[in-house]
Amino acid sequence: RFAIENGIRLPLFEEPLTDSQRPSVLCVSQAKEVIVKEALELYEILGEIPAPQQGDATESIIYLPLEMEEKVIGCISVQSKVKNAYNDNDIQMLRTIGNYTAIALANADSVEKLTRTHRELENTFQQLKDTHDNLKQTQKELIESEKIASLGRIVAGVSHEINTPLGIAITSGSSLRHKIETLQSAMEHKQLKRRQLYDFFQYSFDSIDYVESSLSRV
Repeated sequence: RFAIENGIRLPLFEEPLTDSQRPSVLCVSQAKEVIVKEALELYEILGEIPAPQQGDATESIIYLPLEMEEKVIGCISVQSKVKNAYNDNDIQMLRTIGNYTAIALANADSVEKLTRTHRELENTFQQLKDTHDNLKQTQKELIESEKIASLGRIVAGVSHEINTPLGIAITSGSSLRHKIETLQSAMEHKQLKRRQLYDFFQYSFDSIDYVESSLSRV
């Protein structure tokens, strides 16, 4: 995809691995060095001489696979319009450059993976933090709800404890009022009897005891 010709970078291009008539595809797919001293030799290897996708046609062509841990990650190529342009020393030097290039690409890929993993971890951490914050808020709301519910139960219990003795006191007071009104009526009609007065006093004492007992509970 990346090519330079005469010091000028050519436009990016792709050669699909399904295009078996390309020397670059043969190099990558079979981890095989493709070295020809003139273009006609490509015919013996590929069965044809493919036209270049970018740049001019060349004669001397070298494709070397870039391997890392027995895995081909690409290829490197040098080409010349001159036949027999490269000797054994040139080819060996290109192999060395290819090895360093493979290591550099692998390291760059590792850095990219580490960066991507770091971003994923940061996103995961943020999600966990958000979940933790939500759980804390939910817990706080549940505690507040439980406090309110507990307070409601306490109020209900207190209300019951207060209302029951108050009810008794009110009932006793109301009954005593009725007795007083009856006694007053008897006095006004001069029908009050000693026994009736005695019973009234006894009833009054009992009612007062009920009222005092109930109010003390409150």
